[in-house]
Amino acid sequence: MTRTAERMSTTRVRRDDGATLELPSYVPFDRLPHDFAHFVVESVLGLTWGFWGSIAHGAIFGRMQVVPRRRARWRSRAL
Repeated sequence: MTRTAERMSTTRVRRDDGATLELPSYVPFDRLPHDFAHFVVESVLGLTWGFWGSIAHGAIFGRMQVVPRRRARWRSRAL
């Protein structure tokens, strides 16, 4: 989770399948990032199909972006 200039945050997630996703947050970043609070609550309560669990299982929501794999570009250049 990275704070942006607008007092918001952006979260990058790398799933077990190797996909990297970037998720902008539209909630002001004060003390605790909104997405981190969701992660903690879901983890503590064992909610495997909450927001983060759904992402881990392959879901892509709204404005989430799949980040291009740099390794693939490197491999392509090497070939």
